[in-house]
Amino acid sequence: MKTAMKTTKTERVTSSAISTLRRTAPSLALLLLVTCAAPIAAYADAGGIPKAVANLQAAVATVQTQVVTLQSANTNLESALAALQTRIASLESANTALRNAVTALQAKDSSQDSALTALQTKDVSHDSRLASLQTQLQGIVSPESFQAGASQVGIPSDFSEHLIVKLDLPAGKYVVVVKGSLGLISGGDDGYSDFSLQGPGGIYDGLRVGIVDDFGANETTVSLMSNISLATPNTISVTGLTSYDGMRVRDFKLIAIRVGSLH
Repeated sequence: MKTAMKTTKTERVTSSAISTLRRTAPSLALLLLVTCAAPIAAYADAGGIPKAVANLQAAVATVQTQVVTLQSANTNLESALAALQTRIASLESANTALRNAVTALQAKDSSQDSALTALQTKDVSHDSRLASLQTQLQGIVSPESFQAGASQVGIPSDFSEHLIVKLDLPAGKYVVVVKGSLGLISGGDDGYSDFSLQGPGGIYDGLRVGIVDDFGANETTVSLMSNISLATPNTISVTGLTSYDGMRVRDFKLIAIRVGSLH
């Protein structure tokens, strides 16, 4: 019985509380709304977006910009790296070519050293032979030469000998050589000329030359040669005579070479 009464009392209290809550609920809800809305408004901008969210969005935008910048820098870095790798490959190729060239030069230098050694050996051999020849030639007098010349001499047709060139020589033994040209002066007649190499011993060598006026082909060579021995200083000469007018000689050379002995 007591239990039933307690239950009924409890139900009454509960019902009363519920009725009271129903009456005051709107007021409580309004109070709660006002109390909570104030802090939210304090952290919101004019658009109603919380400032923390706006700041976060700005930070995200900044990061995105930085990412784009970094991606561009990375692309440039990759391009520079590729160019550097290409340059390295080119330098390695040039280095290989340089090494090959150095190797070739070293081989060539070795070959040249061998050739130089051979030449030096050959030069020593030649020096030895030269020294031997110099020993053998000791006491032999070196050849000495004397020379005279005549550029141009006309020969009259009087059948007399006329001096062309002469040469004074000291005593000694000589090989004498004479060379010159004989020709017709323009308008001359065909004919012949006699030439003689003379000295204290008489005529050493002689030559008769015939020549024909052949419209320009009217010149021939005169050559004389002999061994001459002079006991004392003396003179040798070349003379000439001709049978016709218009003969002339030019570029005559009289050369005497002193020798050790005549055979």
